[in-house]
Amino acid sequence: MAGSQAKVCAADGDRRSYLRVGPTDLRTTSRALSALALIVALAGTAAAEDQPKPPAPSPAAAVSLEVSLTPDYTEGKYGTRHTTEILRVPLTVDWFVTDRLDFALTVPYLWEHGQSILALLGGRVGRAPNRIGLPPRGRRRALFDRPQTQDGLGDVLLDGTLVLLEEKSLFPEVATLGEVKFPTADSNKGLGTGEFDETVGIDLTKGLGESWTAYVDVSYTFVGSPPGTRVDDFFGWSVGLGYAVTRALRFTSYVDGSTVTVRNPLVEHRIEKAPNDVRLRVEYTPTKLVQLRLEGLTGLSSGTPTFGVSAGVTLRF
Repeated sequence: MAGSQAKVCAADGDRRSYLRVGPTDLRTTSRALSALALIVALAGTAAAEDQPKPPAPSPAAAVSLEVSLTPDYTEGKYGTRHTTEILRVPLTVDWFVTDRLDFALTVPYLWEHGQSILALLGGRVGRAPNRIGLPPRGRRRALFDRPQTQDGLGDVLLDGTLVLLEEKSLFPEVATLGEVKFPTADSNKGLGTGEFDETVGIDLTKGLGESWTAYVDVSYTFVGSPPGTRVDDFFGWSVGLGYAVTRALRFTSYVDGSTVTVRNPLVEHRIEKAPNDVRLRVEYTPTKLVQLRLEGLTGLSSGTPTFGVSAGVTLRF
């Protein structure tokens, strides 16, 4: 349960757990339910708008399901004094309910190596991710002063996207996003905070001529603070420009950023610099049912990785 505080007492090999529930749990659960309600509302809104005049069939509407596997590797200090290597292997299933509404479920595997094991805040990994080092628990206390390796299930993400306004003449396409991060990563290993996070956002997309496309994305994330650490909610943004070399090959560059999330943490775990990075993505779509992707990034601040690379494939059904 989000917001729950656990105290573990060990004496003569006997371990007993005590669970204390407070007002924070109710607030966090309320936020998570509100975000889920937003996602459900997206479905209801799209369905209501489609009833009077069903949208005309389009190539995009013919695709009802996408399955993506996009491993990414990053390396950097993330505002700490030690380098951390992070490998994330997310499996994403994206269901297109209509040509204007889709839901995506992401289940990631995480592997981290370094003296600082870092947990993800929010869920939008590819866009200047906020990460935080948590105070060591259990067996990690003995490993805290030297490099260690932790791996396991990451935080599961559920998001919904609804196109509110389609692109017309001088006006861009406007889409709204609702996302919930479920605390499925092991907080005892430091891979997750053990708290729910919720994100709401707006995406703008505008074609510029026949080959260029501009992207603007703004979002706000409500963060659940783990025990012993104060974490602020944060505002995130991303600006991109894409160029279609051919119908099958596209290059897109992005500049991403977000505000600071941790202002008064423990000194050993602080990340005080706002994350900012630059990404370059190459997408190759040999057929309508297959897309290949390669992406590289470099950090612009100490709060982001020094560099990162990802490669993936998307299958459309």
